Amino acid sequence: MALTNNNGDLLDNYYGTNIVNGVVTGPHPAPVSPCDQSTTFNKWGNPYDLQETIYWIIKMIILPILASILVIFIIILPTFENPIFVAINAVLAPIASIYILIVARESARAIWNRIPNDLRVTSGTPLNDISAVQFRIGFVGDIMMMNGHILMFDPAVVNFFNDVNNVHLIIGNLEGIVTNDKAKGSQQRHLPVILDELVSVLPPNLKWTLCLSNNHSIDYGNKAFHTSLIDIQKNPQFNVFGRNDMNNVLVQTYPISIATGTEWSNQDTWDCTSRYRNTELWTYYSNTRLNNFNRFNILFPHWGYENERYVRKRIQKDAKALLNGGTQTYTRYQTYIRERLDKEILPDQNGRKWDLIFGHHSHTPQPIMSVCDHVNDIGFNKLVAFSGGNFTSGAWIIRRKKHIYGTIMKCDIGPLTNCPTKLAVGNVEWRTTVNVRSTCGDKKYKTVSIYSRRYRTFAHYLWQFLLAVGIIALILLLRYLDSIL
Repeated sequence: MALTNNNGDLLDNYYGTNIVNGVVTGPHPAPVSPCDQSTTFNKWGNPYDLQETIYWIIKMIILPILASILVIFIIILPTFENPIFVAINAVLAPIASIYILIVARESARAIWNRIPNDLRVTSGTPLNDISAVQFRIGFVGDIMMMNGHILMFDPAVVNFFNDVNNVHLIIGNLEGIVTNDKAKGSQQRHLPVILDELVSVLPPNLKWTLCLSNNHSIDYGNKAFHTSLIDIQKNPQFNVFGRNDMNNVLVQTYPISIATGTEWSNQDTWDCTSRYRNTELWTYYSNTRLNNFNRFNILFPHWGYENERYVRKRIQKDAKALLNGGTQTYTRYQTYIRERLDKEILPDQNGRKWDLIFGHHSHTPQPIMSVCDHVNDIGFNKLVAFSGGNFTSGAWIIRRKKHIYGTIMKCDIGPLTNCPTKLAVGNVEWRTTVNVRSTCGDKKYKTVSIYSRRYRTFAHYLWQFLLAVGIIALILLLRYLDSIL
C-alpha cells in the first residue's frame, strides 16, 4: 500500500531517496534530516515528568515501606518465643504486607477507572452498519527488542491478517531503533534481523507501516534515529512515519490518513520525533485539511502510563473528546496534568475530530471502547483501543509475566448505511496474543501466539495476593505452634 506525505510525495522520495526494488537511485544524493545530528543521549533516561516520577516513587517505594512497618507491628507483636519463628516472621511479614498493598492499590485503581461493560467492544461485532467495506486496516502494539530470542509467529496470528479478508494496511509501533550497537541501561534497540522476522507475518504484497515516535526513539541520539529510519525505509516491505516533519501519512488511493505523536521521551532533547500535544495535532489537521467530511482520520498515539492494565480517567476523557469533540469535565488534578503536558487538545473551535484511535506505550493490553458521535443528527460509534500492549517481547527474567501480552486488531471501514457520505468503522475483530518462549539447543525462540484464556484487565497480581494470603496463614500457624510448644 503506497503512503504519501501531505503533498502527495511517496515516502521513499520524501525521505530523500528514490528506492526501486531496494536500490537507491536518487533523485537526492543523500537523505536529509530536519533536526540536528546530535549523538548525545542518556542511557538511563526517565520518560516521565517530575510529578509522575514522584507519584511512581510514592506508590512503588514509600507506600510499601509504610505498609510493611504497619503489618510488622500487627503480626509480630506480641513477639514469638521461639527464635527460629521470630526470624521467619521477620522475613515473611514485610513480604506479605508489600504484596497486599500492591494488590489492594491496583485493584482499587482498576475499580475507579473501570470502563462500563456497555462501552466495551466485543470482537467480531459490527460497530456500525456500513454499506460496503472500502478499506480494512490492521493494528499491533509495541514491537519490543527480543533480547537474543528468534522471533516467530504462530499460523493463527498470520491468518488473522491473511485470511479471506486480507487487510490493506498493518501498523505497529517499533520501540527504539534498528542498530547493531549494544543496548545499555533502559535503551531499546533491535538488531537488523527484526525486519526479516516481521515480514514473515505479512500477507502477500503488503508493507508494514511502522511508527517511530515513542519514548525510546532517541535512546541513541538524533543521528542514530535518523540513520535507522532511512535504513528501514530502504527495505521495500516497510514504510515509516513519526519523524517531526512526518507526523502523518496519507493512503494514496483511499481517503485514509494516519497521525502519530509521543507523549513521552526518555531523553531531554527529542526534537526529531512528532509529539502528542495540542499544537502538533492541530497543525496536522490544518496541513491535511482533515475537516474534509469524507476523510477517515486515525490517531496512533504513544500515550498513557506503563504497566497499567486499566485506563486512567483523564485519558478516557481525552479519547472521548478527540473522537466526538465534546467538552469534557476534568477534575482540578486532571486539568493540572493536561496543562503540564501541553495537552490542551480540546475543544477544537473548528469541530475537527478523529474517527479511530489505537494507542501504545503501556506494554499491557488495555480495554477497547466505543464512543458515540453524531453526523447530520445521525448517531454512530467510534472506536478507541487504548493500548495494544506488546506485540513482540524478549522479556524473560524481568517482567516475564507482564510484558508478553498484546492485542492485534483489524477494522472494516466504509460508508455508513444511513449516511453514505460519512466513513465509519464497521466490523471490529481483535485477539489477545502472548509471546511463548521455547528453546532448541542453544537457540532461544519467542513465538507470538493467540492467547486462548481470558486476559483480565480488571484483576491484578492474583498470584501475589494468593502468596500474601499463604504467608499470613503460615505466620498464624507459627503463632499457634509457638503458643503450644
